Amino acid sequence: MSKYNTQLTVFAVTLVVLELLILFMYGFFVRTASITDGEHLNKFYPWFQDINVMMLIGFGYLMTFIKTKGWTALGFTFLINAVIFQLYILLYGFWDKVFHNKFPTQDIEVNVVTLIKASFCVAAILISFGALIGRISPLELLILGVI
Repeated sequence: MSKYNTQLTVFAVTLVVLELLILFMYGFFVRTASITDGEHLNKFYPWFQDINVMMLIGFGYLMTFIKTKGWTALGFTFLINAVIFQLYILLYGFWDKVFHNKFPTQDIEVNVVTLIKASFCVAAILISFGALIGRISPLELLILGVI
């Protein structure tokens, strides 16, 4: 087995284990916030949609300017968006509970504002990714996102 195939195998196994861990954590610790005020949703949901379009289409196709790395950059942009978005919600909820002394009592609540913050976190990782296109492996990109 070549070095490249070994790296891809390690990346695939790491990604599957990470996603299974995220799935387990979401099942036990995350709850959606009840929406009692439709005005709040009407105000913030269009922002969430616009930011996600910027992340997926804007950054995704911005990275395709490199002739030999265009499709790779587009795929990695979508991968980073999916994984880091999920991780941000978990980690933000965890650290919010630690710093505000409500750790053992409440579940992590997901609302539209949390989703917008997760999108901005993805933007920071995608900006870093723009400087590293073609220089790092998929596994190193995943580690960059998790850190």
